[in-house]
Amino acid sequence: MEESKYVTKVQNWDRSAEKWYSKSKEDKYINGMFIPFIFEFIAFNALYSDMTYHGRNTDRNKIKGIKKIVSEDSEISKDFLDKLREIYDNFNDKEMRELKVSLKCKNPRSSYWDIEKDGEKKGKTTNGIIVKGRHIEKKDIKNVIEFIYRVRNNLVHGFKDCLEPRDKILTNIAFKFLSNLVKILLKPQNFKKLKIKNLN
Repeated sequence: MEESKYVTKVQNWDRSAEKWYSKSKEDKYINGMFIPFIFEFIAFNALYSDMTYHGRNTDRNKIKGIKKIVSEDSEISKDFLDKLREIYDNFNDKEMRELKVSLKCKNPRSSYWDIEKDGEKKGKTTNGIIVKGRHIEKKDIKNVIEFIYRVRNNLVHGFKDCLEPRDKILTNIAFKFLSNLVKILLKPQNFKKLKIKNLN
């Protein structure tokens, strides 16, 4: 008799839970950075959970909605940009290198990253926020939120491993971005703006 796909899913979850449990015993990093990042993401998820984008109630569309609000609202974007510049100025070379690699648009058809493709603009393309010393601009906000979401997806759903050195660096970067964004969005005047049911 063929096993139910739901049974297979539960077995996979069991294996996953076992794997995470053993990892938590192996490395203090799990409690030191990974768990705080996941808790920040839970808070972030709660903040955008009510909104819908173009009438479609998917997580991906809600991320589009939050990108729109954070990048287009002058008060929120100014606060977040100030924090991003402060964080960005303190990145070390290794963090810059990993951020640069992760922000390269691998799929030219992807509409998730707000990045100019090579050849679209004369001169140097910056591919998002990857050039050390470059002034962070308002247009970078969408890529920062996409980066946070991508790190979360890769760790929770993908084949990334929070104990791998590179994934530790990316999680640490994402945590710095996300914890500041959540703090800004929780300000009462900003929180009200997130209670929009439909974003056109």
